[in-house]
Amino acid sequence: MSDNNGNGDTGGNSSVFWEIRHGSAKERQKAKVHDGDGLPGSGYVKVDETIQGHDKSTIKTIGTPDHPGMFRVRLRFRDEDLPKLTSTEQTWIQQNCVRIKDLASDSWFLVINVPAIERKPDAKGDWPKMPWEIHWEW
Repeated sequence: MSDNNGNGDTGGNSSVFWEIRHGSAKERQKAKVHDGDGLPGSGYVKVDETIQGHDKSTIKTIGTPDHPGMFRVRLRFRDEDLPKLTSTEQTWIQQNCVRIKDLASDSWFLVINVPAIERKPDAKGDWPKMPWEIHWEW
């Protein structure tokens, strides 16, 4: 997986834990806190009832060099959790996912690239209201 622009993870540890890293592993970008109204600017994060961030990456640098213009999404399914799923879901996972030994030998992974959508603010500077490319629920 490329680590030129940043990456993030979400998972469980008795609750929900998530982290997002900006910049490459060698050169992380530290975000500044945005305290005002509206969405955060480039390189800022805003923390209130929702946490919002705005990475300094551009649409042209997302996913470079190996999956340009794409967000890479990796879903993990542990062998021990497969019985929690329906038999149809179990079969689908085993037919469509792969094992990645470097990550976990007891798991199946579905790795897909999702095209990034270039959005631009309107004349007033407001960003369009539309669904994000990647969404998860818990």
